[in-house]
Amino acid sequence: MNTVITQIFSLITQPPGNLIFHLILVFSILTGLQTTVLLRTPENQAITRRLITGFLILIAGQVILFLFSALIWQKLLPNPVILFPLDRAITFLSIAVAAWMWNFSHPHRRADVALISLVLLTLILFFVDLTLRANGLNSSPLEWIWSLANLIVVSLSLLLLIGSRHKLWETGLSFFLIIFAGSLASLFNLPNEGNFSATMRLALLCAFPLLPSIGKLLVQAAVTPPIQPEVKPESKPLRSPSAESRLILPWLHLTTTRASQEAITLLTTAIGKTFSSDLTFLIRQENPYRPILLEAGYDLIRDEALPPLQLEAENCPLISNSLQKGKALKIIAEDENQPQDLLSLTKAVGLAVPGHVLLSPIPDLTDGKRAILLFTPYSKHQWTVEEQVLLTTITDNLSEFITKILEEENKEKNLQALQEQLKLSQEQIKTLEQKLIETRQPAADLNISASPNGESALEIAGLLAIQREAQETIQRLETENRSLRDALRDLKGKAVASSEVEHLERELRQALEEVARLQNALANANMRIVELQSTSGQSTDINVKDSEAVLSIIQELRQPVSSVIGYTDLLINETTGNLTQQQRKFLERIRSSSDRMQTLLDDLLQTSVFNISPIELAPQPLDVETLLDQAITDMSDLLREKEINLLVDIPPDLPTFYADRDALHQVLIHLLQNAGSATPPEGNITLKVKVEQGEKSTLFVLFQITDEGGGISPDELSRVFSRRIKNGSPAIRGIGDTGVGLSIAKTLVEAHGGRIWVESDGEKTSTFSILLPVKTPAFSTTALVS
Repeated sequence: MNTVITQIFSLITQPPGNLIFHLILVFSILTGLQTTVLLRTPENQAITRRLITGFLILIAGQVILFLFSALIWQKLLPNPVILFPLDRAITFLSIAVAAWMWNFSHPHRRADVALISLVLLTLILFFVDLTLRANGLNSSPLEWIWSLANLIVVSLSLLLLIGSRHKLWETGLSFFLIIFAGSLASLFNLPNEGNFSATMRLALLCAFPLLPSIGKLLVQAAVTPPIQPEVKPESKPLRSPSAESRLILPWLHLTTTRASQEAITLLTTAIGKTFSSDLTFLIRQENPYRPILLEAGYDLIRDEALPPLQLEAENCPLISNSLQKGKALKIIAEDENQPQDLLSLTKAVGLAVPGHVLLSPIPDLTDGKRAILLFTPYSKHQWTVEEQVLLTTITDNLSEFITKILEEENKEKNLQALQEQLKLSQEQIKTLEQKLIETRQPAADLNISASPNGESALEIAGLLAIQREAQETIQRLETENRSLRDALRDLKGKAVASSEVEHLERELRQALEEVARLQNALANANMRIVELQSTSGQSTDINVKDSEAVLSIIQELRQPVSSVIGYTDLLINETTGNLTQQQRKFLERIRSSSDRMQTLLDDLLQTSVFNISPIELAPQPLDVETLLDQAITDMSDLLREKEINLLVDIPPDLPTFYADRDALHQVLIHLLQNAGSATPPEGNITLKVKVEQGEKSTLFVLFQITDEGGGISPDELSRVFSRRIKNGSPAIRGIGDTGVGLSIAKTLVEAHGGRIWVESDGEKTSTFSILLPVKTPAFSTTALVS
């Protein structure tokens, strides 16, 4: 018996018999590699790559060992000392790679790091063993180390297999038990320094034929179709009337509702009951970078509507991609490696276990991408192809339904806005009529003489110019309103509420005409006052009570203009519905004309106040940066509309100076408005602030505003700060002011004891400068405008 075992050991360790050992190992490894390649599928690409890598390492090791054995056997290498350390190293490395393949076929970073560490350890032990043998030293301790290393790796692999117990783990257990027996026998029967370990080679011969089963073990699950249980035909019971009504009633309720939110809630309820879906959602995403909104939902288990929810787009890449591309999506919940979309959706609805998802987009919607999403976290129902086709058919016909619901909601909002605007306009008309009646009587009794310097004629001309410009603005506004109403009437078509909307628009037009008539009457009253001043030959001071009545009418007249501006902004921002390009163009023209009318009213108000009473100044400590921030903020709309760049140069640590906050703010607004109006689109405006030192160490703050309005002719510089009437004198090139703002700015600056002037190169730029004392000298807080 011992003779037979000795012959077997000699056969697998001595040439040429050891060729059988190398061939069996190589063929076993090649069989496993071939099995893995043939069973490769797209679903198991990661596992397949790891198995192929392991098989290639094993083949490379055996080929290297075989080549060195053949070279030494043929005596092509004179010193065979390298062969025995190489055999121990390749054996240990083969066991480590096999353990890595059996236990960590799925990607595992720590296992990969451990394998690399074992490769480095193998190289270190190989070179140490080779050095000892080459120098003729005792290498017996290294034989113990090799055998113990093999036992440790095999024992760890056995523990991992027993702990995980994945499919067909018994095959792996048998593989490593055989190698464990060979390693243990090798430990107690160490080979001579010039021989191979026969027990280890015998164990490898018995174990490696089991290695090809790794391919079947790990790849078979991806290629073998699941066995479908035999479905026995059975007769389905007839549905009861209550079951039919459960499906029909939600769709009937959907046809009677008019509110959009109620309609989409009923829609999700009807679809959820039709498909018996645990959770049903109507989702929407405006663009790929915005969150996914769950606009409405229905819980079939609790039979209740769900509140709106929100999902981040980056957490649901599959759902977001399906919405944007308009393609159906089906996500299956697996036992392991759940998709990120399922985890995010499950967390959003407050559940712990995900379910299967079926999603079908709704095509051709203008306000974003919408879809119906069915989710089964409770029943775990997997959606079939027939259910997917049915859901697609339903969603293909939902586009017109949802669009109609949204249009109806927008019409109702527009109708409410028109009703509120009409009510407000009627109240303002009544107020204006009452104010006009109160003003006419004092104006008829006025008997005031005109001043000898001819200023009354100038005031009459100013009022006439403002009146003509206001009338032109009103006419242009009415024309654009008429065009907008025609466009809206064409879009309404055969809407149910069209007659009511047209009636409200007709009343609104009458209200606007009444406002225009009252404004003309007010202008005529003002002209009558000035005529009485010219013919009476008395003082230019107007009775305070009558003047307050005129100012009150001007204030009341500004309110309907503000209402028109407010509702125009409401429509432009599309808060009541989407606008076509032509509608938006009309509304922007209305907004521009209304702003112009409001500016004219402000000029009229300021002119009347300055001609009636002196300026009341209230000096207080001011911070220059805060003052400039407020002025720039008020002018941001004009600058943004013309895309003008505002360059600000403010030195640090500006001193605090005393001035009237409102007056100085008004001065800066007039100068910035003049610069913004004069500067062409995409031009530049420069705002500089400096601190100057005058006589007796007096400090002054210098404001300079430079525009690119084309410059001012030297002959026209003297007329810049004078009141100009557009129809009475030619306009000044390079000035964007209407004729009153710069005059008001000059008056307010001089009332503070400061100076204002303008400098221009006559071709491109103009610079307006304001010089104000840091500590304003003693001056009366009441300054009368000349």
